[in-house]
Amino acid sequence: MITKYTIPHFFYQWAAVLLLLFLGGFMLCQAQTRSFTIGDVTFTMNFVEGGTFNMGAQNTDNTLPGYEAGADFNENPVHAVTVADFYMAPYLITQELWETLLYETPNAEFEQQWFEGAGLGNQYPAYYITYNDVQRFITALNDFCHYTQQLSDDEFFRLPTEAEWEYAARGGKQSQGYVYAGSNTASEVAWYVENSPESTQKVGLKKPNELGLYDMSGNVMEWCSDLYGNYTANSQTNPTGPANGTYRVLRGGVYMRPATLCRIAARSYAFDNTRVSYYGARLALIANPPTGVNTLQTDKPTGYIQGTQLHIVNLSGTTQIALYNILGQKVAAYHIASTTHNINMLSFPKGMYILKLNQTTQRIVW
Repeated sequence: MITKYTIPHFFYQWAAVLLLLFLGGFMLCQAQTRSFTIGDVTFTMNFVEGGTFNMGAQNTDNTLPGYEAGADFNENPVHAVTVADFYMAPYLITQELWETLLYETPNAEFEQQWFEGAGLGNQYPAYYITYNDVQRFITALNDFCHYTQQLSDDEFFRLPTEAEWEYAARGGKQSQGYVYAGSNTASEVAWYVENSPESTQKVGLKKPNELGLYDMSGNVMEWCSDLYGNYTANSQTNPTGPANGTYRVLRGGVYMRPATLCRIAARSYAFDNTRVSYYGARLALIANPPTGVNTLQTDKPTGYIQGTQLHIVNLSGTTQIALYNILGQKVAAYHIASTTHNINMLSFPKGMYILKLNQTTQRIVW
């Protein structure tokens, strides 16, 4: 005899509730992006939830974390790194976005402009851009987005730190442990010497990684905010690289080089003013404003960079001075009773800072 079972009505009610919760959570996840518009161009930023990961790679012991047969000497020691929440652009900065914001190509000399042979068009990455070019682009972008109120006063675009870049390329908390950004097969996610030896390619044509980020392996190398330095075995939280150095970090591999350079852990470096056809950039956005910094007042700036000195003038009475880096960390603090004060910026990496004077603040680009 076959017994017929009846599913209770309350089961359907609970199933409906669970489905709604699931869909709500999915929609919330999908909403973890922000959109910005410059002229006729709109671009998005994906939220990256912070976390802890093993940064780097080693090729000596396959029983230890970070083992990769192709790991290079400057990728070890593997070390634990914790990063805070941030936003990362799913696509490289495109030629369209660059030209729309700055009304220019990177250099007036033909051989260092975008051209057909290396990839020319709106959706191709902006290349032939130096680290210094990118800082000028980011400054203009921040100014525009603050002026149009697309950013709050204490938010700003910047380059990712090297740690943030690697964490995002690995997929953050969604990481599947891939060697390349989104796959263990380079051709699925990367443009490199075997499938694009002569030219960059339009952004977003390969598979994204776990966070929906494209081209983090191959196509063009990406400038990071850090000065280049050797790793240490120490655990770190929100590292920003060494305070001093000769070169700037680049990550992500390149269209004209082998797949091994497209590995997530692979590192490269160059001078700030190096301009070649395979250097590009990707935007990051601070997710948590610096603690204690409330309002940006830039109409009457009292701080300015001249040479290597940050000059602070027109002070009155006793002033509490604080300098915050791109991650909102306080890197310097002073209690000043005079009308002027100078800070030697050689002690700090190049980049954007927030200068706080009592309760007023100002963006500083060093």
